[in-house]
Amino acid sequence: MKEERNQKVAVLENLLNAVAAEERDFTADEEAKQDTLHAEIRNMDAAIKRAEENEAIFAATAGNAPSNSEAKDVAKTMKRFSLSKAINEAAATGRVTGVEGEVFTEAVNEARMSGVALSGNVAIPQSFMEKRDYNVGTNADGGFTVQTSVGDIVEFLRPNTVAEAAGATILTGLSGNLDLPRHSTSVTPDYKAETGALDEVTGAMEAIQLRPRRVGAFSIYSQQLLAQSSAAIDQFIANDLAASIATEIDKMAFNGSGSSNEPTGILNVSGIGDVAGGTNGAVPSFANIVELESDVAGANALRGSLAYVTTPGIVGALKTATVDSGSGRFVIEGMMANGYNVLQTTNIPSALTKGTSSDCHAVIFGNFEDLILAYWSGVSLTVDNFTNAVNGQIRVIAQQWMDVGVRHAGSFAAMKDAKTA
Repeated sequence: MKEERNQKVAVLENLLNAVAAEERDFTADEEAKQDTLHAEIRNMDAAIKRAEENEAIFAATAGNAPSNSEAKDVAKTMKRFSLSKAINEAAATGRVTGVEGEVFTEAVNEARMSGVALSGNVAIPQSFMEKRDYNVGTNADGGFTVQTSVGDIVEFLRPNTVAEAAGATILTGLSGNLDLPRHSTSVTPDYKAETGALDEVTGAMEAIQLRPRRVGAFSIYSQQLLAQSSAAIDQFIANDLAASIATEIDKMAFNGSGSSNEPTGILNVSGIGDVAGGTNGAVPSFANIVELESDVAGANALRGSLAYVTTPGIVGALKTATVDSGSGRFVIEGMMANGYNVLQTTNIPSALTKGTSSDCHAVIFGNFEDLILAYWSGVSLTVDNFTNAVNGQIRVIAQQWMDVGVRHAGSFAAMKDAKTA
């Protein structure tokens, strides 16, 4: 976020310098561009400040705020750590040693503090997953990583994961079940005569319940690939498994059903604002976009990390949809709409049904600080060298314990019948 902010500041500085050099007034387009950049920079400043404060609070609460030397030790350990070596050793002996064993022990201890027992024989702590730089892409089968002058693996085109980028609150190092008390009903004052007795009115409390939910995936690798490949396969395995789980968590944050062990995502939280486009859906109008904001404002929740999140298809449609017939302005300009940032991802559903239409997309607006992503562990890996042994293959199963929560339903509003045309 800081890098992106610096880029926007540079664009603003270049614009101001260009106008100053020409000794002229700003054009209408340049005034509008300044307003957009100012709004974007203000939003990013607020988001950066909140993220830093959240990190400090959660680290202090967990009692594990890392010093600079500790961070350097983690980085040094992860540079020496080899996931493919750990998988090979676990497959051969059922345990891992050396640096890989140290990392596994750290993951087990982290999970134990959270009340979770890891079932795998290889694991990476959540704290390490956040610090390791996986910058080598993935490939469908990994065959090109066998040593012969191997280049970077061509990365799989995954959906953007935007829940955290939108400002979601991240809780890590959790222990046991977590209930967050929520003040649901406030006291209502009343008016009485000079000596009239006030009526007793008591507010109400409830709890947001966060419980560990297991999300996982598995992949099958040939023993020959793990034995012969270059170092790129290490990043390939870790990135592929971790990215697939991260993508699934992002999707659940927006559209988790709340059933079949899935968490409840924003779109399925009871009580969020509801904006309808038409009987069979419709391309969102500027009025629809403003109505989403109005719903959140009407719930006294227009604060925090406010943004729109929708699909690439809707973003494309709104970049060509005019605000009105005379201004020449479009609903989305510079990934801003109605003064707020717009984020896009295919993790937002695009096949919702409304009337006779089954190709409706969702648009969400809200304070994403009130979206909670809770983690009880890092990624646990179980190395299974028996199930597919007859084929010379090893199955690696990845699992993580997490949950999704929403502080206030009124912090979000959604349009679930948006169409691209």
